[in-house]
Amino acid sequence: MLGGIAQVRALRLPAVLLCATAATLVACGGGGPPVPAGAAQPSNPANPPPSTNASLIPTTFTLAGATQARTQRGAQYVGAGTRSVTITLVSVNGSAPPSGLAATVHDNVTLSGCPCTLPGPNVPPGTDVFTVATYDGTYSGGVQSGRLISTATTGSETIIVGHPNALTITLNGAPASFSISGIPSASAGTPFSTLATLTVVVKDVDGNPILGTFTTPVTLSDSDASGATTLTTSGSDGPPAGKILSSGDVVKMSYTGLAIAPATITVSASGATNGTASFAPTHSITTNAPLNGSTPEIALTMFTSSGSFTASEAGWTNAPYNRTLSLTPSGCGSIGTTSPSTGTSFTSTVVGSPAPGTCTLTITDFTGGSTAAVTLAYVHGSQTFNYIGAAQSFTVPFGVAKIIVQAAGAAGGNGVAFFGPIPGIGGYGAEVNATVPVAPGDSVGILAGGDAFNGGGAGGMGAGAGTIAGDGGGASDVRVGGNSLADRVVVAGGGGGGGSAGEQIDGGDGANGGSAITGAPGASGGFPGSGGAGGHDGSTSTGGLGGYGGLGYYGGGNGVAGTAGSAGIGGSGGNGGSFNSGYFAGGGGGGGGGYFGGGAGGGGGGGYYTSGSTAFGGGGGGGGGGGGSSYTEPSATNVTMTAGANSGNGYVTISW
Repeated sequence: MLGGIAQVRALRLPAVLLCATAATLVACGGGGPPVPAGAAQPSNPANPPPSTNASLIPTTFTLAGATQARTQRGAQYVGAGTRSVTITLVSVNGSAPPSGLAATVHDNVTLSGCPCTLPGPNVPPGTDVFTVATYDGTYSGGVQSGRLISTATTGSETIIVGHPNALTITLNGAPASFSISGIPSASAGTPFSTLATLTVVVKDVDGNPILGTFTTPVTLSDSDASGATTLTTSGSDGPPAGKILSSGDVVKMSYTGLAIAPATITVSASGATNGTASFAPTHSITTNAPLNGSTPEIALTMFTSSGSFTASEAGWTNAPYNRTLSLTPSGCGSIGTTSPSTGTSFTSTVVGSPAPGTCTLTITDFTGGSTAAVTLAYVHGSQTFNYIGAAQSFTVPFGVAKIIVQAAGAAGGNGVAFFGPIPGIGGYGAEVNATVPVAPGDSVGILAGGDAFNGGGAGGMGAGAGTIAGDGGGASDVRVGGNSLADRVVVAGGGGGGGSAGEQIDGGDGANGGSAITGAPGASGGFPGSGGAGGHDGSTSTGGLGGYGGLGYYGGGNGVAGTAGSAGIGGSGGNGGSFNSGYFAGGGGGGGGGYFGGGAGGGGGGGYYTSGSTAFGGGGGGGGGGGGSSYTEPSATNVTMTAGANSGNGYVTISW
């Protein structure tokens, strides 16, 4: 470590000086006994007369030991790498040294061997000025192999024959390199409450810190041109602004809190290698754009053709900073546009009829110190779910707050004929269109109706001979947030099943889904067994009633009544009546599924009669099933309901 503190003023001290890393170099002229410490020094005239003695006065320069350094008031900088000293007589009485005088002396030294006495040049008496320089290499063969460590020029020192002539020479360190530490951490938007002290170490050519004054001023500069940072210097030697003159000077830094790009602090001096350090406040731009996972995203749909978001940055956009941000889109030409290009609030608008896709909006603060990105997405799409005999699902995409639902219930099945009579035809399913509010990420359950799937009731059996009535068509519904009946937001009712024909009498047709009418009854055969009644349609509050069974004739069995519909489920068709001699009636059609299911048709009554010696059977036809009801939740908009619009299996299409 380097010891000692450089002194700016010259001192008159005894020739007892510091060695090793810091030393006082003292010149001593001969001619008289040394003056003891504490004794009064001889007074020298300010301008002594020219010497009448033509002889020259020998001089010596002493580097003192380290133990003596503790008692010295004026220890001066001699670097630890010092290997040689050059002493030069610069002038005598204000003029150049006499011609022919050996004015320069080179002395090689080993600091570990000090205190040591170095011969200086022989000088004429008078007012003399010396320069002293130290080097980190030896002088040999007329060549100085070292690099300059420190140097100084004395003031005008009076050399008088017969006096000790002791004088102190202040050596100033020559800057060669620098280090900077103590650069504070900072957050944009938070000014320094107190000045931060930077540690600037000025080093000599051997990398040793210089203690004391420097041979040349050291300059500090700051690349930040915004005024957010300021460097100040101070010290007892009164350094100019932006400079330090000695190791005792202090460097401080202020910061206003403005969000700036990293600033480079540079320390420099003539002939030295610059030292640098970076002051980089932490800062970032934030937006209020919703997060799609971890990505800020403005999602536009067929319902939301524009969206707005704001951006801010502590230390940049807020008072008292009030700067604007810049927005640059990338790849948005076929999706949307965003305006304005500068500010803190931005509006994105979808372009006309774009294809779904995304692009990037990059926000910067003009310094390059902070950026943020927002994704602009056009997420329009459509998906159709056909009947598969099982539940299906759909997840609402990010940014989608509404979906358009088109749902169609399944048609009811047709009844079966026995011989010539005509069976009943199944009713068609309803179609419902509605716009429904949802939330991104919602799980949507979808059931597309089919023959007896999702609430369609079973058709009744004819009394023998396989005359089965048609099953009710299942509803098609959309469920949000769960899979229970309570989660349904859109329901398209299914059609009622057609009644099967009796042995001699036609079956009744099923009612259309969503029609709110009663299914057609099976045809009645007069005095043979009568037809079963048609089931009623379900409503938005209750299931449809089942149709009654037809009456038997001449001992024929009565038809069985169809069951009523219930929430989501159509009734089951009634079976046809029979007669023990084998003349049969048709079964009733199943009720259609719906918000509430339709009632099922009743079975036809059995019948028998004779004409002369010939017996005739007369079983009645089964009644048609009622259709299921349709429904949309109260918050749905743009609702249309059409009864009997679909003749096949059900389906659901979702668009957003």
